[in-house]
Amino acid sequence: IYTLSLHDALPICVSKVIIALATATVFSGSVLPVSRLAANEKASLDPSLVQVSDQFQAKKTGAVVFSEDVTVPSTVSADFIDSRLAGTPMAGLGKAFKKAEKDHGVNAIFLVGLAIHESDYGRSQIAQAKHNLFGFMAYDSSPFSSAGNFATFDDGIDTVARYLSEHYLKPGGQFYNGKSMAAINVRYASDKTWSSKIMIRIRNFLKKG
Repeated sequence: IYTLSLHDALPICVSKVIIALATATVFSGSVLPVSRLAANEKASLDPSLVQVSDQFQAKKTGAVVFSEDVTVPSTVSADFIDSRLAGTPMAGLGKAFKKAEKDHGVNAIFLVGLAIHESDYGRSQIAQAKHNLFGFMAYDSSPFSSAGNFATFDDGIDTVARYLSEHYLKPGGQFYNGKSMAAINVRYASDKTWSSKIMIRIRNFLKKG
């Protein structure tokens, strides 16, 4: 688990993390200046893999934390997600993404990034006709006809989160290779650069607004 602590440690080991803070961020009722971040780093955390930017500050939460271990919960609210999706066909889906995170243990920011990448913010034909934001079940040879059909976007988000949790993110799962996006990429997508593209989508999503 990756946490932002007011004590003398940032206790966790993860491969890559985005931590977004303002110059002085209110967190847990106290103030943590960015200058304290370096002093809080432990050997288990590589400082070169941490990015700090005032562009990413999340309203009401104080910090945006994203780990490549996509089973680590996000620290953003449904309102934060909605503020970034406003004006797109994915508007208003913040609660669905956060519910999927809570119910299935898949990071909401990762799910949002995946949906944005696969559906162009819900604008794709598959998303519009089938409420399928993820291209779920779509084969390269027949993407539209093979893609799964859902009654609502919420149903699709829940189904994909559950599927990822059961088959890709649990040891013993049919396609388990680890809990990072790169590990999921091994069996999830034919595009070997898929995980890198999702990360770009996530960074752009966090910068927005």
